[in-house]
Amino acid sequence: GYTTTFRFVTRIDGDESSRLSDLQTTSYEDGEGKSFNFVTRSFLDQELDKEVKGTATLRENETAVRLDKPETRTVSIERTQFPTQHLLELIDKAQHSESFYETTLFDGSENADRVMTTTVVIGHREATAHGEIESEAVSEIDGEQFWPVEIAYFDLSEGYGEETPSYRIAFKLHENGITRD
Repeated sequence: GYTTTFRFVTRIDGDESSRLSDLQTTSYEDGEGKSFNFVTRSFLDQELDKEVKGTATLRENETAVRLDKPETRTVSIERTQFPTQHLLELIDKAQHSESFYETTLFDGSENADRVMTTTVVIGHREATAHGEIESEAVSEIDGEQFWPVEIAYFDLSEGYGEETPSYRIAFKLHENGITRD
């Protein structure tokens, strides 16, 4: 299986105040992509603001989510995939020179009760330039090829029509799954 630990800390300084946001996520996805355990903690100014903890399991026609926190409950959402399977699908599409596709994903974010639609754009394969900051830090990638990738995440549970993504990310993806930049 695959364990992921992620932390994103942001300090926003204003004229009269400063806020510190700290998002911490740990997850485990089994090797077949059939079950996904997750816990996400959000802190504001070092005080716990929100905690979401649960397990999602793929069934024949649905994704069953059992939440332990913030309250015990079960949710049934559309059948989808979990983050590692999403990444493996992305690598496969890149290897087959597909440059654009849409799919869905459940990652336990927000209230862990919805599937996100993702729109993925994959650029042409490029070689890492010698001397890039990342190649200095991780010499194994020096000269290695990667795909530039952009993903937009949409929450379509609140309506239809033209939507603005909830968030977007861009990164360089290596064939072994390492992402950077």
